[in-house]
Amino acid sequence: MELLKIDNLEKHFGGLAAVNRLSLVLRQGEILGLIGPNGSGKTTVFNLIRGVHQPTGGRIYLRGKELNGKTRHEIVKMGVGCTFQGLRHFSKLSVFDNIMVGCHCRTSSSLWSAFWRSVVKTKAAKQEQVRTKEKALEVIEFLGLTPYVHELAENIPQFMQRRVDIGVAMATEPLLLLLDEPAAGLNHTETIELNELINQIRNQKKISVFLIEHDMKLVMDVCERIIVLNYGQKIAEGVPKEILDNEAVVEAYLGKESIDFVTLE
Repeated sequence: MELLKIDNLEKHFGGLAAVNRLSLVLRQGEILGLIGPNGSGKTTVFNLIRGVHQPTGGRIYLRGKELNGKTRHEIVKMGVGCTFQGLRHFSKLSVFDNIMVGCHCRTSSSLWSAFWRSVVKTKAAKQEQVRTKEKALEVIEFLGLTPYVHELAENIPQFMQRRVDIGVAMATEPLLLLLDEPAAGLNHTETIELNELINQIRNQKKISVFLIEHDMKLVMDVCERIIVLNYGQKIAEGVPKEILDNEAVVEAYLGKESIDFVTLE
């Protein structure tokens, strides 16, 4: 079943076509990879999905509902969670409070009204607060963050900070999770653990994953299908083996001598 559908998507910045007539489908329960050289349009595609930019042309659908014209907040509520390049959390807040921020998009009130209701301590506010805390703690336990629950996010290891970012996105209860270079800055062991985590998110939490990543070993291991961009255009699509064997991909993205195909296989 189609979860995400992109139809002839375009984004121009002045005279530059950052994304050029891109079409793709991500199926329910799939882990899909998006790769390409720097400047090929990968992050622009993600920014169009999550509402940071509006398309110049084309349409984006989530479960048949159009995302074009929606605000970032509306898109999150429709079921798109995301992480960003680099760490993007509140470094001066605890791990628990960071995850609570993500949970808030599914509560029934604004931040200010939620604060006011907590002051007057209505029964409904108390019940919602309990449910939200339980959900936050469930996400924290799933991500292995329980030992750091009350630590400031800036004080925990970088790999765990990456999990905080993923946790904030998961706390929004997404149908689709966009991961933008989640392995950046991680060592080999941490990347293996990230691979396992991404599979757990899909298999245990039933969240589909769309992944941008430069670590080709991770991409080939975790993704069921891969789409390759170059200059904003799709130049290849297929299972990992097909991508490894595609000469256009090797030349445009990987470089003929920049990767050991035997090792990846």
